[in-house]
Amino acid sequence: MSRCKRCGTSFDYNERDGVCPRCCFYNRPPGTVGYDDEWAKNYNIEDNSYQLPKSIIEQEDREKSKRIHPKPKSRQKGKSVETGRRVTVGQREKRTKETTGKRTITGEKKAYYSRERQTFGEKEAAAGRRKSLVIGILVVAIFVSVVAAVIPAIIYRVEQKSGSEEAQEFTSMIVDLEDAADGIEAGDTIFYPGEARVLFQEGELPEMPEGEKCIGIMLTADETKVSYDGIYWERPYVFDGKNYRQMVYTGRLANADQFEDLGDGTGAFPYYLSSFSDGMEEGYAIYFVDKDATEVTLSLPCQSQDEKNKDKIYYTGVVDVVIPIGK
Repeated sequence: MSRCKRCGTSFDYNERDGVCPRCCFYNRPPGTVGYDDEWAKNYNIEDNSYQLPKSIIEQEDREKSKRIHPKPKSRQKGKSVETGRRVTVGQREKRTKETTGKRTITGEKKAYYSRERQTFGEKEAAAGRRKSLVIGILVVAIFVSVVAAVIPAIIYRVEQKSGSEEAQEFTSMIVDLEDAADGIEAGDTIFYPGEARVLFQEGELPEMPEGEKCIGIMLTADETKVSYDGIYWERPYVFDGKNYRQMVYTGRLANADQFEDLGDGTGAFPYYLSSFSDGMEEGYAIYFVDKDATEVTLSLPCQSQDEKNKDKIYYTGVVDVVIPIGK
């Protein structure tokens, strides 16, 4: 199972192609460029309400009021046919009543009511068209968003599977810490995980979030098979019982010097894979985890270079190791 980097929802990455079923956020496949996704955690996925503009609401209220209480036109003045003088509508109605013996509806009133009936029908039709247009726009927007999120993931998976004949299906397995001490072959890298301990408690580092503590997992890695700097390779990450946590890049912290020596001359494990050294890396893999966590699951990504193109990598699985946190 994977966790959405925006809302923290657990979901099957392969089944959903990396798209979170709750907030529709596209989670990049493991092994891609490590962009900063911290902004996603502050995104309020519940804030999806939409209010019509005030002017539109007022206009619809006025139209509704006109339909319920139609306001007749003000009486207009006309000219008498017999004398050519200007007469009021009331006077024309009076003359009509005198000649026919009954009150009749004038031509102006007939035209007015006819126009009102026609206007009411047009307004109803226009309201229906507006509603259909809004629904259509929303459907198209949702479709485009899903397609834009899913297509890159599909392309990535196809490229990774076709990049090398040695590419295999994604696999996942759990290994005991005692067995892991003999070495875990994860693609082109062999990891030797060790014990975990608390390095800094809550509040002891200015850049550590509230409610968390800083731990270090002793880690040794043999990276001699890698023939380039591996800057885009996924580093081991942990699950603290609540969230998945990426390794902390201590070189970007203001107090980075505190991680240069964490006991016995051991510093922080390199944030980037490097083949420019002798291929062996050792140190404490640094993570910020929940302050109440008593153990973490260390996930070791299985990544390999393409034999024909050394700048291309493919991701075949992950190995999990449950490690208790010591004092």
